[in-house]
Amino acid sequence: MKMKVCYLCLNANPFFPSWSYQENCLPEQNVKDGHEAVVIACKRIEKEFKKFAETEKYMNDDIALLENGVKLYRVKDKYKLPSVINRRIGSHRGVYEIICREKPDVIFVHDPQGKDTDSAVRYKKKNPDVRLYVESHADYNNSAHFLLTEKILNRGIYKRRIRKNLPYFDRFFYVSRESGEFTKDLYGVPEQLMEFYPLGGYIVESDERENIRTKFREKYKLNEDNIVMVHSGKMDGKKRTLDILEAFEKVQDSRFRLFIIGSFTEDVEKKVMPIINNDSRILYLGWKSSDELHEYLCAADIYLQPGSQSATMQNALCCGCPVMLFPYKSHEVYVKNNGFFVENAQDIQDAFEEIADKPECLKAMSEASYVIARDLLDYRKLAARLYE
Repeated sequence: MKMKVCYLCLNANPFFPSWSYQENCLPEQNVKDGHEAVVIACKRIEKEFKKFAETEKYMNDDIALLENGVKLYRVKDKYKLPSVINRRIGSHRGVYEIICREKPDVIFVHDPQGKDTDSAVRYKKKNPDVRLYVESHADYNNSAHFLLTEKILNRGIYKRRIRKNLPYFDRFFYVSRESGEFTKDLYGVPEQLMEFYPLGGYIVESDERENIRTKFREKYKLNEDNIVMVHSGKMDGKKRTLDILEAFEKVQDSRFRLFIIGSFTEDVEKKVMPIINNDSRILYLGWKSSDELHEYLCAADIYLQPGSQSATMQNALCCGCPVMLFPYKSHEVYVKNNGFFVENAQDIQDAFEEIADKPECLKAMSEASYVIARDLLDYRKLAARLYE
């Protein structure tokens, strides 16, 4: 039976059609599966995202049909208040009216702390057969840094809102072990309602991966002995890029190649650029589109993420790429014979030395990454769970 899935992406990151975050990939997969998908996103763009918005299509359209078949609505903040306040209120104009117009079979609310969750619940009350799924990314690392956010917002306003709406949620998804613990502790969501629903990716089969790797090595004049490492993201101090570079410097293996993709904060840039410029094995590429980054992940022998968390890690696993990760609780399910847990610069150096000594280990790690990706991360499986 053909279904319509409506996503409320109003209380999280801005929705950019060209990106490959969960809020992009799930609706696209719905359309591939023969269903309809609608995204309701905010028109407000935070200061740190404005430079990305300049190159995006559909940023000023109230309604748009994207190239992948997803229908996109953009709505304004309900109140004329500073962005920092509106972001925490999470209330936008016309959300309920759009839901009524679209008549979805499934509603998926990304981060249900905002006031717009009430619109989804209001529709569910009048249409009890509609499935209402909510999903939280919040954890102690990203949502409870200060007394205001923990005591007043999370343990106060957000908890009351979520508890009031709990009877109407069919599932409360959490994306990581930390977010699950946060949801139970701060919001009091019962465990029987909760379900692990990780950020996913698209599986790149080994034949396609090998084809991309071959073209990549030709482009950069690499031979089969070269060991390609990729590090990416919006690189602040928490990404620990400097630790990677200092460890890389100490392991002077001529086979190593390190590709750095993304942008640095000003303080990090001052520290890392002298190292990058002084080592011919390192190439800084700046910002790349999601499609371009995908090619680098396919070409990589290992993906380096020893600091703060990023959805790129899941995409790397789906490309059959071994990983180097910090041992967060949420990472435990993603490292099983397919990479390295590292806590400090010495751990990173030790991992580099092990790779230099036994580079053949990376092939077995690649196969192990595929096993994890197929089991947990395939967007085809994740999307199918919404139709059940």
